[in-house]
Amino acid sequence: VDIGAGDGKHRSAIEKRDWRWIGLDPSPMPDLSIIGSAYEMPFQNASIDLVFASQILEHLTHPLQALSEVFRIRRPTGFLVGSVSFLEPWHESCYCFSHWGIEQILLDSGFELVKICPGTSVFVVLASHLLPDTRLGPMIGGLFGQVVMDFLWWFGGLYIFLRFRKKSPEWQKYKSFFDKAPLRFAGHIQFVAKKIEH
Repeated sequence: VDIGAGDGKHRSAIEKRDWRWIGLDPSPMPDLSIIGSAYEMPFQNASIDLVFASQILEHLTHPLQALSEVFRIRRPTGFLVGSVSFLEPWHESCYCFSHWGIEQILLDSGFELVKICPGTSVFVVLASHLLPDTRLGPMIGGLFGQVVMDFLWWFGGLYIFLRFRKKSPEWQKYKSFFDKAPLRFAGHIQFVAKKIEH
């Protein structure tokens, strides 16, 4: 089930992996399977193998309620795959989720994270918002983001290494920063979750 499927832009990618695509959205669209709400989906308990929620949760006024509904319809062996906005500018959204935020709301809904990773870089997202409907935005944002990340890793890493030489307890604090740096600079955050096994 593709929640908030809109015009079905993810349909071909899902069907190429031999999944049956079911698009659900509150707005009528030509290619849509079901017109309905993420808060009350017309599926039986534990009947769906995979739920896909790309850039949807931040637009919902009650994302926890929607995730509870996802929990209800998904089979115990199934997965929830999705992405959320983090450092993306306001775009008619209610929320922005840090990696801690999405992990917490998933836990509160009965899910555990299988994987979390950065999606589109904040620099690409910002440039795309500043220069919409052109290829220039993503290109400039990608180049600028790469320069910033390279500087952060090489010069920052060298400074920390020369100062602490891995002997100081503070090293772990800085190492944690660099390990999490891609998430800290993410415009979007991607995740895979499954039901918590009891």
